[in-house]
Amino acid sequence: PKYLDMQTYKIFLLNATFFAKTCVSIWILQRYAYIIGYARKWGIKAVFIFKGFLSGFFGAITGMIFGIFIAHNSDVVFTIISKIMFFFQYFLTAITEPENLMYIQENSTYRIYAEIPARIFPKEVAVITIFGIISPLAASWAASKNVLKMTVSEVLRYE
Repeated sequence: PKYLDMQTYKIFLLNATFFAKTCVSIWILQRYAYIIGYARKWGIKAVFIFKGFLSGFFGAITGMIFGIFIAHNSDVVFTIISKIMFFFQYFLTAITEPENLMYIQENSTYRIYAEIPARIFPKEVAVITIFGIISPLAASWAASKNVLKMTVSEVLRYE
């Protein structure tokens, strides 16, 4: 049961990563929005909201596909993570304390995790994906309100 929750959190964290990327791109757009002298306020707001929707939609869909792929291949993923961790432990021990190399072994916890079958709950996947679309959309809407309050000189001063 705890492992099933981990799958949900992995998908959620992936969506949160795309949300952070969206926030950064919106922040950059926010700084350049007033440079476009011919754009009206509603046009600037529409650009922000549309970019937020595109970032959220493609990020959420990509995250959903990637998360489902990882969930279906969790045994392979945990085995690869185990091998990578063992390699780094062995490598760092070989550099720092070569006499202790005989004590280095693979972590059996990853093998146990690899044997637990993953279950995907469609409702949870749908809620996380919808959140991944709505959150950047809300962030872009909030950013569009803030950018409309700025003047050209304020935008140029921070650049």
